Amino acid sequence: MHFVSLYFDHSAELVVNSSGQKVIWSRNQIENMTVLRMGSVEQPVLQKSGDDLRIDWGYSCLAIPDQEAHSIAPGSSTAASTTATSRATISTTMSSSSKTSRPKSSGATTSTAMTGHLSARDAFTETGKLPLSDDLRMPRAAGDDWPVAAVAFDLGKVGTTPVSRHVLLAYDEQYCIEFLERRLKPYWRREGTEIADLLKTAEKEYETLRHRCEQFDKELIADLDRVGGEKYARLAVLAYRQCLAAHTMAVDIDGTPLLFPKENFSNGCVSTVDVLYPSSPFFLLFNTRLMNAALTPVLTYASTERWRHEYAPHDLGTYPLANGQVYGGGEKSDEDQMPVEECGNMLLMVSAMAVADGSAGYALKYWPLLEKWAAYLLGKGLDPENQLCTDDFAGHLAHNTNLSVRSSRQSGSGWLMTATIIALPLTSRIPGARSTTWFGTGSSA
Repeated sequence: MHFVSLYFDHSAELVVNSSGQKVIWSRNQIENMTVLRMGSVEQPVLQKSGDDLRIDWGYSCLAIPDQEAHSIAPGSSTAASTTATSRATISTTMSSSSKTSRPKSSGATTSTAMTGHLSARDAFTETGKLPLSDDLRMPRAAGDDWPVAAVAFDLGKVGTTPVSRHVLLAYDEQYCIEFLERRLKPYWRREGTEIADLLKTAEKEYETLRHRCEQFDKELIADLDRVGGEKYARLAVLAYRQCLAAHTMAVDIDGTPLLFPKENFSNGCVSTVDVLYPSSPFFLLFNTRLMNAALTPVLTYASTERWRHEYAPHDLGTYPLANGQVYGGGEKSDEDQMPVEECGNMLLMVSAMAVADGSAGYALKYWPLLEKWAAYLLGKGLDPENQLCTDDFAGHLAHNTNLSVRSSRQSGSGWLMTATIIALPLTSRIPGARSTTWFGTGSSA
């Protein structure tokens, strides 16, 4: 006869930048869910930027819905939770659990604990359950006995009836990014939604969402397999998660959704245009509103008086502070800019979105800016001067063929569809002449 138990935990590393930072934790009750909550003591919201950094503000929430009987560690008194909370000077819409008595072990199929990693894991290995009390030695460094939020499921003996359990793992970052000196909340927080509301909605709609996700997975994998075969499909489904997870979705003060990607281990720039460009096919295929949300911050910034260059910006800052370009000469000079690269990228993405939507409505809002960039490519793009491109690790290059082709594409036929919709004379005259010139030059080289 075989018995099955499952274990899951996450450590306080989720809520700190470095393991020396002090953390606190508490347990709360939201309707039928026990919520194990962790956060740093300091809560330095949007106080630093960089590349090799991790979020150290906000709170992780591991929610365990009531699924059969639930064993709760008695050490988590209301007083202890309140004390820990007050030390961090935080507020929450969750109500603290008042279940402080030792639970009856008979019939309990789920146990939770907030304790040191070895205490939780050793107890599960030896008994299949977790310690009967939480570790209240806090605040303490995340690396001091590595506190974890843990849950164990006792599924009983193996039988013919399937048994299923799930948990909800959420992160309440409160503010996710700073854009042009204003702090923005994550998109899910629009209309005043709090973390308790999010968890309740997620649990209420769990079965429906799971079914929709399963159906989407099947359709996506089938499409990918049909296009490129099984190996391609396996690779592409990983890229799906990677691309989506590389972005933060915020809500602007007027309710507009804004999407911000981060460069990883290059320089930490946010909304780098030549990073947006290779990710654009993803959003053009799955949801052009997300493409809109990714382009809007760049176009908004480039429309301000701060951006005085005749070409498109490279980035919006260093994540998570999107307060203006930091790469190269930034707003001050032409040093180490990517003018042809970024103009071409922006024009192609806006044009592609117009094709996907069948409308140039979005482009019209920024038309003077886009026209200026098209004119820049017309004058500077055929034989690019010594400058950087997206492969900036290779250094400055003059007469860059890749940039020239991109320029011809963007100032010409790639831009034509959008231009034709509103009958712009400048770009509608370019395609034939530019293409003839480029191929003629290439043939004689």
